[in-house]
Formats: sequence, structure tokens, C-alpha cells
Amino acid sequence: MLDFYPLWIVPYRAPWIYPWMPEEHRRRIGGEQLLIDCAIYGLRNADPEVDLSPLLDREVYELNGIKTLISSNHYDEQIFWKIYHRENYFKAKASLDPDNFFEDLYSKTHPHRSRGE
Repeated sequence: MLDFYPLWIVPYRAPWIYPWMPEEHRRRIGGEQLLIDCAIYGLRNADPEVDLSPLLDREVYELNGIKTLISSNHYDEQIFWKIYHRENYFKAKASLDPDNFFEDLYSKTHPHRSRGE
């Protein structure tokens, strides 16, 4: 899919499965699985007709992976909350941001958030 170098690839085992993941997605990943942190830095998209970010997001989900939210997410809201535990998130948000000063996690990380799409 990608012909790019260098890639950041770090295999690791998490000491526990992340509490911000819903049980269904945890089962998809498996408890004793080796995880791989993979990052692509500096890749320029040479084809204006193809946005690689949503393609990569979709592939990570289809491979039962998780994506850290250090960059934009391109999931639709339904898929996003299948990966990130909505109930746990909003419980923490209600406690930590009771006046709803900050955007919710999906809105904050979705690229169309500022346009209201």
C-alpha cells in the first residue's frame, strides 16, 4: 500500500488492555497479543485524488488495531465509539470537565470538527 521509508515500528506488550477501549474491541485485539506501534512521519501525499489518512485508519481497524489520537481520526462516529469506550470517556469527562468547556474526544480529533460536518 505504501512505499515509504522510514517507518517507526516498535513491538510491545501492554501490561493491561487499555480501559478506554470497549470490551468488544478488546476481544478483537486479544489479551495476550503482541502490539505494534507503527508511525509514518513525513509522508507527503503525492496524489491529490487519494487521501491516505482515512485509508490507513480503515486498515488499522480492519486489522483489529487501535490508533492513538495524536493525529486526526477519520472514522465515522459509530466506528470511533466502537474503538474508544464512549461510556468510560463521558463518565470521566463529566467529572473532569463538568461545564463542558472542551470538545468531546470524537469532535476534537475529527478533521471536519471546525466546519461542523
